Amino acid sequence: MARDSVLPPGTLLGLQSRYRLGGLLGRGGMGCVYDALDQKLDRDLAIKVLHEAADQKSLQRLYREARAAQLTEHDAVVQTYDCDADARGRGFIVMERLHGEDLGQRLERGPLTPAEVLQVGLQLADVLRAAHDKKVIHRDVKPANVFLRARADGSLVIKLLDFGIAKLIEWSGLTTEGKARGTPEYMAPEYMANPKALDPRVDLYSLGVVLYEAASCKLPYGRHSVLELVMRHKHQSVVDIRQLCPGLSEALAAVIMRCLERDLAKRYPDAECVYQALRIAGRFF
Repeated sequence: MARDSVLPPGTLLGLQSRYRLGGLLGRGGMGCVYDALDQKLDRDLAIKVLHEAADQKSLQRLYREARAAQLTEHDAVVQTYDCDADARGRGFIVMERLHGEDLGQRLERGPLTPAEVLQVGLQLADVLRAAHDKKVIHRDVKPANVFLRARADGSLVIKLLDFGIAKLIEWSGLTTEGKARGTPEYMAPEYMANPKALDPRVDLYSLGVVLYEAASCKLPYGRHSVLELVMRHKHQSVVDIRQLCPGLSEALAAVIMRCLERDLAKRYPDAECVYQALRIAGRFF
């Protein structure tokens, strides 16, 4: 299957052709995501199909994504139902179908309100503490992977997507990887510099970037090449979020800025601490 090709509606996947693909929902570096129907249970689904016939390495990555999502066991993680390869060697993962938009799409219309930033932050911190408790580091927390749905009262509910580059680790944090994986603008500086020393606090840095952007529609260090970002991490300080968003409470701003600390010793030690700090910040609303 060519990298840029899209499977036509009606394509069947799975044992006994259980899943029928509909339209394309989106595409990324690893594969395309389609609307789909589970013909056995008559329910709507989303299915990610790898761009090319799967070799053992890409299949293992797909299985790791499914396993990492299931290990996290949290309502804010998209549910995974199946993971397999079809007769042509195309690997696929079957997930719940979500309706709404991702945070990146929402921010195209302007920043979130302080209350919405708090809602998103609390839920992300909660799902990250669940993931880290299971030794899962997401490594790609960014607006495109935060799906939003509005409740009837207008409050936001999130789902954290795409565990495709999640890492299952022992607390030694050591990996055998030679390069950082993820989206540079959301990467922690220490991970960008040394991806072999992977620490759960890289996700907390990414959380800080997401909340900073959600509040201001700006990135802490802008959108640049990896080399330029490394230099900015070393030689520039982040503009305090309250200078950009004076309506943000001091308590909420302090949580965001501490997540963005370059010095690991000054950053929050774990997602539980971020969650509790955000709960305290919520008392000022």
